[in-house]
Amino acid sequence: MTLYRTGGDEFAVTCTDCIVEIFKEKIISIVTDINKHVFHCDEYDVDVRLTAGIAYDTDRLLTSAEVALQNARKSGLILDIITRHSPEANMFRENTKWLKEVKNALATNNIINYFQPIQSLTNPDDVKYEALVRLRDSQGEIHSPFIFLPIIKQTSEYEELTRTVIFNVFEICCKKRQ
Repeated sequence: MTLYRTGGDEFAVTCTDCIVEIFKEKIISIVTDINKHVFHCDEYDVDVRLTAGIAYDTDRLLTSAEVALQNARKSGLILDIITRHSPEANMFRENTKWLKEVKNALATNNIINYFQPIQSLTNPDDVKYEALVRLRDSQGEIHSPFIFLPIIKQTSEYEELTRTVIFNVFEICCKKRQ
């Protein structure tokens, strides 16, 4: 086993030739022992609380371990484990797929606007339009934003997507005026 400091109060332990169950038991034992122990420093008693995230059999071990750690912290557990078949790993793969699709659509001008008329009930001649965003994926299929928008809202692509939608609206408005 090798211990690495990943930053701040977070560490990573790697083990290339460990049996998963034995590794898991060792980590639980270490975390439990440290959580029980009160450290004495000068005249202070210091309680240390550890939480662990374990990932194995996944494509991105460190990222998956960080997700497992966050899950454990949120749940108040001392340990959480993510594998290739965990719901979190599947969600991560799906998010990665859609982020790639959005980046590709932005690069290839496959962010599309649909326009939905909004008609006044009191004046039928008063029609306005709402611009809706859609994504044409690498296979040519059109997707609604409810699939990809929640994922990219947390990335820098969200700002680029917003700019693209606004640019497309102005471009279409300019063409209509001519």
